[in-house]
Amino acid sequence: MLMPLLKDKGSNQYLKLVESVVLYHHERWDGSGYPEGLKGEDIPLSARIVSLADTYDALVSDRSYRPGFTHEEALEIIKKEEGKYDPRIFQVFLDNHLEFKRIKEKNSATP
Repeated sequence: MLMPLLKDKGSNQYLKLVESVVLYHHERWDGSGYPEGLKGEDIPLSARIVSLADTYDALVSDRSYRPGFTHEEALEIIKKEEGKYDPRIFQVFLDNHLEFKRIKEKNSATP
């Protein structure tokens, strides 16, 4: 979807950032991800950050095939997959996981 927009990105740093997140947020620190099997710091920092945030969001969000997990359940699942994430980003997530919970609860509240 983004290819027509990104093909003319030139020196636009915002579009380069968008491209790296879209392309690489499924790469894993341990090299088990896709599409290129990048490992460690070969994965753009922006994609490493979004990877963990995207995983959390996917776990706590309702899907057509299952209800969302609780924050506590999602946290335990993510902890079991620690090696898939940049260790520094993983630690920041652990140190701030309650902020993720607060944001999720705030955005899930009905008016």
